[in-house]
Amino acid sequence: MNQDQHSDSWHTCPTMESSESSASDDPHHPPRTTDYNTDNEDYKQRTRDCVATSWDIPSWQEHVELNHILTYVIRKRLPDYTALRMLGQCEPSNDFTRLCQHLCMDGAAQRFSGEIQTTDFDYTDLEELFWNLEWHLCSKIVINLFYESCGFEIPYPPPHEQGTKIFRSLSREWEQ
Repeated sequence: MNQDQHSDSWHTCPTMESSESSASDDPHHPPRTTDYNTDNEDYKQRTRDCVATSWDIPSWQEHVELNHILTYVIRKRLPDYTALRMLGQCEPSNDFTRLCQHLCMDGAAQRFSGEIQTTDFDYTDLEELFWNLEWHLCSKIVINLFYESCGFEIPYPPPHEQGTKIFRSLSREWEQ
């Protein structure tokens, strides 16, 4: 995504209205309640376009510690989890380092290796590396924690809140 697409700090998706009921008004398009697949384009678009678009991602030159760690990771070809753990501990903290921290959480990521480097960390732009790593988040809880730690609205509200909204709208329909 280019910088023009990141000009707004919030996007609202039709399926994720925060002030309205999550129940669909159209009976032919019921609300999505199934779990998502990270290879699914709908999931990628929802997390990228519908919640947060203005990320705090420094350049290599702006963040000296990230620069040193990434250079070391690329030169030594460190395993994925080792590289992410090192990148997540860089100071000062920003959205890129928070992403690396959250990718190291239990059950947060998939397709990363603790033995070899399967992810290419050699990007000239940290934003490209950020998007390459971001789609690996596969746990709804960790995605919510990541967005919350970055100061953005969470993309997957807890099921209880969502269920309550659906039942309230159904109750209102029944009363009419």
